[in-house]
Amino acid sequence: MNKPKFIPSIKLSLLAKFSLTSFFILTAIAMAFAWGIQRHLEKMALQQEAKNAAEQVATLLNPNLRLADMEGSLDPVRYEQIDALIRQNILSKHIVRIKIWNRNGIVVYSDKKDLVGRRFPVEEELREALDGKMAMEISNLEKEENVSERGLYSRLMEIYVPLQPIDSPQVAGAYEIYHDLSVLESHLAEMRRFVWASIGLGFIILY
Repeated sequence: MNKPKFIPSIKLSLLAKFSLTSFFILTAIAMAFAWGIQRHLEKMALQQEAKNAAEQVATLLNPNLRLADMEGSLDPVRYEQIDALIRQNILSKHIVRIKIWNRNGIVVYSDKKDLVGRRFPVEEELREALDGKMAMEISNLEKEENVSERGLYSRLMEIYVPLQPIDSPQVAGAYEIYHDLSVLESHLAEMRRFVWASIGLGFIILY
């Protein structure tokens, strides 16, 4: 007895549906996996960059600061000493600005003199640094104090580092380091391309 002719077409239809469904499922999994790996690698790269900048600043400035410097606005002579140290040894194409805060949220030093002595709200990242932990955030330059950076940089990484003067037994303030991310962007873009190309190739082989 001959089998009905429509059975092969039914099998073909089911195979096509399975193939299409599996394609979309694997595509979704591959994209989610690639996005997760990309985010993780970007986070690690930014954290390492922040750590390097924090260590550079702390190594140079901690031995040169005293607890008395953190009480309020620096006198002109002391300001010039610290300003010269920062400009000659720290500010670069990577680190574009430095602020020093005391525990009361007052700017003790800034390379922009008009910010010195001003009090700002103690935000979460600054509070973490005052508690002894390094913190960072990516700034799109929307804050009031970022007016001068707009147009010069697209994004800055603001790194908050605990400050412990040489004559202080505890954290007496914090550094705020402005790190230009444009230097790192090409590396991050290359890393993204590598991640997506590798996972895309793996997806094709798996499929």
